[in-house]
Amino acid sequence: MKALDYQIYKMQWIKNLSICLVLISLVGSCLKQPEYSNVPEIDLKSLSVIKNSDGDSMIFVLHFQDGDGDLGVDGNETAIYTSATDSTDINTPFFYVYDTINIHLAGLTHESNLTLSDYGSDLSYVDYKAYRKIQNHKIDTLVLPPLSCKYWTYPDSLYFRDNPYYYNFFVDIYVKNPTTKIYEYIDPYLINNYGRQCIHNLLNGRFKVLSSDLGKKSPLDGTVTYGVSDGGYLQGKSVKFKIRIMDRAFHKSNIDSVFHNF
Repeated sequence: MKALDYQIYKMQWIKNLSICLVLISLVGSCLKQPEYSNVPEIDLKSLSVIKNSDGDSMIFVLHFQDGDGDLGVDGNETAIYTSATDSTDINTPFFYVYDTINIHLAGLTHESNLTLSDYGSDLSYVDYKAYRKIQNHKIDTLVLPPLSCKYWTYPDSLYFRDNPYYYNFFVDIYVKNPTTKIYEYIDPYLINNYGRQCIHNLLNGRFKVLSSDLGKKSPLDGTVTYGVSDGGYLQGKSVKFKIRIMDRAFHKSNIDSVFHNF
């Protein structure tokens, strides 16, 4: 069986997103460069909310430090190269392919419209029809979840897994339960479920490359201002936001939090 190709397709839709960057430069070649960890560190400075008729616009301001300056992804990038020949896809989700006779997972691919007979006999994408036919809803150790935007594409219902490197700015949302007074995690896939375009994102996004020369691997210390609209999902709620970023080596920063009553 041939190896399944890992192809690139167009970026998925992201909600209205604006990025403003302010960098504090290292001045003078004679100054000793600060020593920061290569794992980025952040400090969330503020959250501003602007009321709109169709939802609130939120502006997060955070300070960052990073030892090698490998922060950000440019809009035309579909992969991050670690050498002239080695790269990691950062755009495309993974689609599952299985052997329809032996009922086992055959592999993963970044492409959802391959002619699978070119790669081997009795191969099929895992779709919702297969989900209902497979005994105990199980392929090898792969347990298939119920139909939802989180695991099944719209409208063809292929089983997929998000690319974990698609975003580099992460905003987790916790809403206060009025009865228990506990802040409970809100899964964006459940907010944007079938019938609402199956949007695979709520507030996560990307910020652009911050270094003037990624090849030099020098420390960066600065501020990122990140703006996004909530689409009206948080109206009337008491919310806790947990923020983190990820660098080009896929190191995730520490998490910082902020509260707001909408």
